[in-house]
Amino acid sequence: MDQGGNFAVVDLRDAVSLKFMSWRIPGARIMSIDEIEARHEEVARDQDIVLYCT
Repeated sequence: MDQGGNFAVVDLRDAVSLKFMSWRIPGARIMSIDEIEARHEEVARDQDIVLYCT
């Protein structure tokens, strides 16, 4: 990831974590784990996908 490349980051942290952690991942799409099925088309399929959760 440090070397660049074609990938998308999806931040799956829950609302409580997002509220108390002031930092964000630049360029990441924020969605809950429950939204993945409904919103999966928001992420291009021609790139690797990095899912971040805690």
